[in-house]
Amino acid sequence: MCRRGGGAARVDTMSAVWVGFQGETTITRMNTSAGAGALLTASLACSHADKLQTWEGTNVPNATPTPTAGDYSPVSSQAALVFVTAVATQVTLLVPAPLRSIFLADGQTVDTANASVIALVAAAIAALVDSTGNPVIALVSGTLR
Repeated sequence: MCRRGGGAARVDTMSAVWVGFQGETTITRMNTSAGAGALLTASLACSHADKLQTWEGTNVPNATPTPTAGDYSPVSSQAALVFVTAVATQVTLLVPAPLRSIFLADGQTVDTANASVIALVAAAIAALVDSTGNPVIALVSGTLR
């Protein structure tokens, strides 16, 4: 892939299957500049769901996932964090079955002062890229969907 302005940009893609407290599943995909391990760990810290399996090259199954119950425990509930790159493209990071604690009192808006959210945003800015390799530079918004 090429980045705007020329030059090759490395884009690694991790897919993750998430499992919720009631056994339901969903899949997410993360494009990163150098691996999504830290980004996945930070996402898990904001979620009731657990990873069932991931692959970034080789499939990495989790034989004993441990999702938890909570207000938004179905994996169909997702925190959508929207980031922007320096070339103004938007990248959305989805966190299935988000913890209630990562939202403001309205239960809809992601609390950017929450320690887990701060860690997730830092991990995203360190690794998350758009499909052509442009790194994200800032969080624009975060909401429940």
